[in-house]
Amino acid sequence: MKKLHESEIEEVFSRSSGPGGQHVNKVSTAVTLRHLPTGLSVTVSDSRSQAMNRETARRRLLQKIHEAVEAKKLEQLAEASRERRRKAKRSRGTKAKLVESKRRRSETKKMRGKVALYPMNDSAFSESAARLCAACGMCCNGVLFHGMAVQPEDPLRALSAKGLRARRRDGEVQFQQPCPAHDGNCCRIYAERPQRCRAFDCRQLLAVSEGQITEAQAMEKIQEARRRSERVRELLEMLGDDRKIRPLATRCAGVFTPPLDPSPHAVALRAELRGAMTALEDVLAKDFRTEPAR
Repeated sequence: MKKLHESEIEEVFSRSSGPGGQHVNKVSTAVTLRHLPTGLSVTVSDSRSQAMNRETARRRLLQKIHEAVEAKKLEQLAEASRERRRKAKRSRGTKAKLVESKRRRSETKKMRGKVALYPMNDSAFSESAARLCAACGMCCNGVLFHGMAVQPEDPLRALSAKGLRARRRDGEVQFQQPCPAHDGNCCRIYAERPQRCRAFDCRQLLAVSEGQITEAQAMEKIQEARRRSERVRELLEMLGDDRKIRPLATRCAGVFTPPLDPSPHAVALRAELRGAMTALEDVLAKDFRTEPAR
């Protein structure tokens, strides 16, 4: 397009702002042009002169229309090129590569879907469980549970002497979590650990032992849950909660207990924390817990 047709232009005048003295504030020197066929528009208030602004606006609108037309032409050329490539006949070698690529992808998908269909023997499962538990630790660090119920067989005094705290909760005596004997991802009292700790197997361990999933698949689930729990801890610390000796759910409940920080930053953090904790709980309930969390 080499020139604008005045019949295709809608022109509106308004008062300018900024430098230019009272003239630009009292006289409608700013010009807005809209090209009716395309809907493109420009506003110019560069000058104190309305006439100069009208001329500049027409020049800029013409340039804008030209750029839009050129962009549309380029898109049409690109689409035509893509269409030609789609319709072009593939060479024999290209077809062979495509078939081979599809075959490899199919084999990969089959491998993802198929795991061992037989239970592990005790020795293999013990080794696998040791690796998975060392990478996890969530049944001990206050992520999965508030506490573990004390059993009649538990030597309460001996375990108390080793640092395990027991108190009554929900009508029963429980060892509190996070467990003081949980050191990193290892148990310092593994041989003397409470009976419930000995008996508990999470869903991932059970699925691996029954041959439903591989150790690698269980490890992926563990890593996902650990990433989610770490994000929850980060948000708690950003909100001022550094009570690392409390279960994760208890810390979250405390953050939402009034009085609450009304600042926009704190409100946004609490909203993110609520979503992160809900997502974590969904993962724990689906992939780890085999009984209601306590």
